[in-house]
Amino acid sequence: MKGKNQADTKNNKIISHGMFAAFSDFFHPKFPILFFKSKYENYLVVRFLWLRKVFRFPKQKDFPENTKEIVREFARAKENKHKRVAVFAGFRYDGKISDAQIYYIKELKKVCDDIVFISDCPVFESEITKIKDLVSYCYFSRHGLYDFGSYKIGYEYLKEKGYLEDTEELILCNDSCYGPVYPFEKYFNGIDKSDLDFWGISTNIKPRRHIQSFFYVFKKQVFQSEAFKSFMNNIKKEKSVQDVINNYEIPFTTTLENSGFKGGSILPEFVYGILNQLNKTLYPMIMLETFECPLVKVKVFNNGFFDMVRDKPADVLNFINSVNPELAEIIKKENIDTCNK
Repeated sequence: MKGKNQADTKNNKIISHGMFAAFSDFFHPKFPILFFKSKYENYLVVRFLWLRKVFRFPKQKDFPENTKEIVREFARAKENKHKRVAVFAGFRYDGKISDAQIYYIKELKKVCDDIVFISDCPVFESEITKIKDLVSYCYFSRHGLYDFGSYKIGYEYLKEKGYLEDTEELILCNDSCYGPVYPFEKYFNGIDKSDLDFWGISTNIKPRRHIQSFFYVFKKQVFQSEAFKSFMNNIKKEKSVQDVINNYEIPFTTTLENSGFKGGSILPEFVYGILNQLNKTLYPMIMLETFECPLVKVKVFNNGFFDMVRDKPADVLNFINSVNPELAEIIKKENIDTCNK
């Protein structure tokens, strides 16, 4: 009997942990306490978000002295062999261009002809030499529009300068992820996406199905459409990241699909074994090992998910090291404290 009770307790903990994770993404500062009654157990799960906000969220930092707003054009690609261009959105408080950003851009360059780097922050002048041979245009300025604002700025530049005329695919991606763990070529050349008009790495079902915004690919018929242009034109400054998610990330997929385009992701929309289908990025080991996901969220390593990640940073890093030692070393240097846990 004792063994059965212990087993029941263990199973209940697993169930309640999974159900709690499934509802955890609904937490919002506007709702300081969430009461959730499990149908499997007779207790209330109580989460005090105001405590999390006070003790977990750092105050906004100031940018270092001597950083500058820099907008600069570089040489355009001599060949248009990929017929693909990218907007890479970034943000850092330290005025530097990180090794992780450089690695991402170098790998992205293998599948793109031109990249524009739009960063929502100033930068040290000396940092620009790191990217002058990798990107065709850079924009370092505090626009305050988050990643979708950077996407808009990059898209408008590409359109104005004629980059999109001979382009078949437009990539919008950002530095919220480390990667690629596996080469990008695999996903552009090795997976049949002929039935899709636009696609991403993964989808989220909260509060309705949408492709997650850290990586998009749009075919010509999409980025030349009025629906796409109108959506981009309407991006404006929002009060918070959550407002950006609600007003842009979540409705973007629906807006395009309602205009007759078909969207999808390279990862399956439902993954067996993942209780929290709302955000698959909380399960990096399954994503990396089982589905060979090319990207892993930076928040996995810096506790940006507030202990909701289902794998230890050290375990994730060890796996990445087994397939991509160069990237693993970069991640370790940026997260030396958490990667030992």
